[in-house]
Order: sequence, then C-alpha cells, then structure tokens
Amino acid sequence: MGKDYVHKSAREWPPLGLAEQRFLVACLRNGEPLPTTSAAFDWNTFVRRAVSDGLAPLVYQRLKGNAGIPPSTLDHLKRSYYQNLSANHVRLMELRRLGQMLQTYDIRLLVLKGGALAQTVYDNVALRFMGDLDVAVLPRQAEAALAALQADGYILHQEQAQAGEQNRAAMEEFGWHLRLTKWVLGQQIELEFHWPLRQVVLVSQVARLDLNHIWATAIPLDPEANLWQPAPAAMLLHLCLHTGLQHRFNDLGLRHYLDIDRVVRHYQGQPDFWPAFVRLAQGTHAVQVAYFSLWFTEALLGTPMPVALLHQLAPAAWKRALFGRYLRPSDVVNRTRALYGGRRIVWRLLTTDRLLDLLRGPWRVLFPGRTYLADYYQVKNPASLLLLWAWHPLRSLGRAGRRRLREMRLRATD
Repeated sequence: MGKDYVHKSAREWPPLGLAEQRFLVACLRNGEPLPTTSAAFDWNTFVRRAVSDGLAPLVYQRLKGNAGIPPSTLDHLKRSYYQNLSANHVRLMELRRLGQMLQTYDIRLLVLKGGALAQTVYDNVALRFMGDLDVAVLPRQAEAALAALQADGYILHQEQAQAGEQNRAAMEEFGWHLRLTKWVLGQQIELEFHWPLRQVVLVSQVARLDLNHIWATAIPLDPEANLWQPAPAAMLLHLCLHTGLQHRFNDLGLRHYLDIDRVVRHYQGQPDFWPAFVRLAQGTHAVQVAYFSLWFTEALLGTPMPVALLHQLAPAAWKRALFGRYLRPSDVVNRTRALYGGRRIVWRLLTTDRLLDLLRGPWRVLFPGRTYLADYYQVKNPASLLLLWAWHPLRSLGRAGRRRLREMRLRATD
C-alpha cells in the first residue's frame, strides 16, 4: 500500500552531507546543542531539504535569533514558517466549520494525524506541516457524511468520482480513504476521508485495526466544534502503522518520527499510556511495526523510550540486524532508500509478527471471513454471504489490478 514517495524526492534534491544531516537532526531534537558549522556548510541544500520535507517551521523556531546563521537562510525559513502558519490557520478554521456542520446531522468528526497533533502536541500550529486534513466518521454514517460534504462544495478527486455514480461505489472501490477538495479563502483544502464503511481495517495483509475500539475510546479535541481525536495510545499506534506500513518507514523522511516523538513526550506521563499501547499493538498484530517505529524514533530524535517497553516489543535479533542493514538514519534524513521493488519481501518480513502470517496474509486478503464480509458489504443473509465468499476474491484481485494500473500511469507521468 502507499506510493513510492522517495524516488521523486531523491531526484529533485541532492542528498545532505554528513554535517548538514547532523545539523538538521539537532535542530529537531529537544534541547540538543547545535553543532558548529564550517565555511563549507551547504546552506542552500540544507534549506531546500528542510522546506521540501515540511521541517522548515521547526528549524526556523530553533534557529531564529542565532547570529551564526546566514540572513538569507533565516529569511527563507521564516517565509516558510509564516506561510505554514497562514495555511494551517485556514485549514483548522475549515476543520472547525466542518465539525459544526456535521453536528447538525448528528455526525461526530474524528480528526487524525496533523489536524489533531498540530493543536495538541506541538508548541504552536505553525510547527506541524499539513498537506491535507485526515478525518473519519462512524462507518454507518459514512454515506450521509460524504453527501453532506459534497453538498457543502467538496468534490471527489477525478479517479474516485469515476468509480461510480453512487457514493457507495466510490467508497467500496477506494476503501482505505477518499480524497475530496474545495477552495477556501483562496486555498485548496484537501480532505482525506478515512475508512468509509469499515468496522475493521485490514491495514496490511495481517494487521487489523479495530475502528470500534478507536471510536469507543476517542477523546474530545474541540468539543464546541464537534471534533474528536483518538485516545493517546490509539493515536500513537496509528502513527506507527502509518509510518511502517503505509509509508514503509521513510517515504516522508523525518516527519514520521517527529509526530511519534511529540506524542510520546506529551502523553507518556499518563499511567495507562504504555500498557494501553502494548495491548493495542498486540491485538492489531502490529508489534513488529510498533517496535521498529519507536526504536527508530529514539535513534533519530533521542525520544525517551522506556527500556522495558522496547524489550517487551523487540523482535528476534536477526530481524533487528536486518532492519539496520536495509534502513539507516541517513536514509531517512535524505529519503534515499525505501523498502520497495526487490526489497518488498524484506519489508513484509520486518512488519509481520509471525513468519507464518507471510503465507496467511494473501489468503486473508482474498478470504477475510464471514464477519468481515458481512460488515463490509452490509449483508446478513447466509446465502448472500456464500455468494460473496466466492465473489470477493475476484473483486479484490480486480481492484488490486486497477490500483496497479493507476500507479503505473502516475509513474509514467512523473
């Protein structure tokens, strides 16, 4: 799942040298002294990388007022900071309006990732770059919510609108999320509408995210605006799944790990934070993904992770060695290596809790079981379920083929 975001970035921007890498990471680490820079320091490449990876606002906050930084560098970072502040102000204002609008339909709006994190775990909303707003509603309200958003002026992206004239057809075809867009105050708002129709999400071939639990434990983000967010442990697990499964640990560079770092620092003082996280990771069959995401966050950003926690989640030593061989901190900083192509099987191996699941995974995708089919297709009749048991594999293969063709077309036009 997910697109190969790395190759385009690697083509467009030259990699940072070792000195620039160390300086960038030090800017993002809490309280770490900045290393000294020499006359050979490549400020132009440093700034381009910080801006393109959505890190410039945080870097500016750390460097502003530092007399040793070239004025042109600070000016560039400052522009990015205030541009992001302005863009996020519009996004979050629109998010509040959407929550209030959906409240008139008695639909709660769950806010994921940046839209929630910018308002909670970052010092101010300018510091978290957001390309879009990630939201979800209860599965039984998905069709009504999508219709309300469209009536409000949001339109589906072209390829999703072409999936069928009915909204349900688009939701079934693009089951992970729908993308909608609207212009607000001269700014294009991108809305990712997650998990329509799903009670349980098959995050990978074996990891299953229980959305009923996420909704049952959701906490208020902005009660007056009808905005909710996942409980801290669920938020952290979702970030780990997003990092390791959707983006294969380094598609978005350091941004993955900054979110994890900020969530851990903000919430780990709560008594049940880590026990709840472990229970969720085990129940989702995502212990390996959780471990590698947390371990790499600690390695990159010095995040204070409990030793006992990492020991409890740790995979076999050979898996840890394999991970270190195929993905190094410099690869994340420069976004130069991803677990795609011939390394796909390595990625599968690293993110699967049990080796047997590598064989079971494809079977579960094609034959997910009666409960999943009944939930996904909203049917209860035994005869209908029997027909779906035979038809679902063909439909899944067809959808996978169409998705692969779309990805090939995207790469061809890249």
